Parts: sequence; C-alpha cells; structure tokens
Amino acid sequence: MNSTEWLSVAGACRRLKVSRTTLFRLIDRGELPAYRFGWMIRLRAADVEAFRRSRDDQPG
Repeated sequence: MNSTEWLSVAGACRRLKVSRTTLFRLIDRGELPAYRFGWMIRLRAADVEAFRRSRDDQPG
C-alpha cells in the first residue's frame, strides 16, 4: 500500500509560504523535486516538509 501524500502546486505554495513563481523557480533549479501526472504537477509532502525544515535551519 502506497501512503505517499501528494500536494498540488497551490498546496505546496501554502506550506512553504511562497508564490507560484518562486515554487517553480525552486523546481527548475532542482532544489525541490516535482512530478508530472499527465498535465498535473504534484510534489511529495515529505519533500516539501524537508525543504521547509532545511530553510528554517539556515541563518539569515
């Protein structure tokens, strides 16, 4: 059984508190993995959370 939680672009933006433009920039740079299912783009909730924690750990 696969229990992966998937987020939409809008959901990932809300969790990270960033704009769509910033989210797509992070995806394009390879800083945040994203997956295409047909025409939909989805992000794994665990990846988004790990990215958020790594940003919280950085000074500044």
